[in-house]
Amino acid sequence: MTIALARYDTGDGVVHLVVRTPPGWADAGQRISLALWDRAGPCRHPHPHPDRRFRLDLHRHLWDARRSDELRTRCGADRPAVPSADPLRERGCAVDRWAAEAAILLRAQGRTAGTVTVRLWGRRRLLLRVGPATARGDTAPVLPDAATWTLPDLELLRAGLIDADRLHPLVAAALVPDRVRAAARRAAGLPDRGGPVSTGGPGDGVAARVDQGGAPRGRLTVRM
Repeated sequence: MTIALARYDTGDGVVHLVVRTPPGWADAGQRISLALWDRAGPCRHPHPHPDRRFRLDLHRHLWDARRSDELRTRCGADRPAVPSADPLRERGCAVDRWAAEAAILLRAQGRTAGTVTVRLWGRRRLLLRVGPATARGDTAPVLPDAATWTLPDLELLRAGLIDADRLHPLVAAALVPDRVRAAARRAAGLPDRGGPVSTGGPGDGVAARVDQGGAPRGRLTVRM
């Protein structure tokens, strides 16, 4: 299989950075290789063309550390988990993200509207229309597999089957930023948040540490 990681417009055409798995007949274990691919260049791989369904060039947040901050929005972690009897959600489909991800796919092809094919389990397919239909279902682009299903890490977190500290730090920071920040403050010996302080007056304030340079920091002020 050939999976696109990124695509670059060179002026003479499009060059893809791809990752390839060894052919099924090759006794190569699970080794993968990186390569550059363009339509004009020769390739001896049995599947040289980037796969339409399994692609990561539109999902760099899944492999590029510089884009990890996009993970929270792109996987739907910025939305609260809402119990639903929708059979698609129960099967792990990222239904709430499909429209936005379909729009990203169409924009990558220079289009603002059209029909996108969503491949589900078995041979089931769903046609997702974004704006006026401009393509038949059999020629419509395929929603990437990474956009079709809910991120497994997010499912495990929401089900309480894994703690954030079991995730890669960049993934945890994107999916549960508040929890990660609170853990960092506790590790530094700081309270999670300011607390109420009785002042003897009509209201309470929040105690805040005073930076006294190299002097002891035992004194507190009260913000009203």
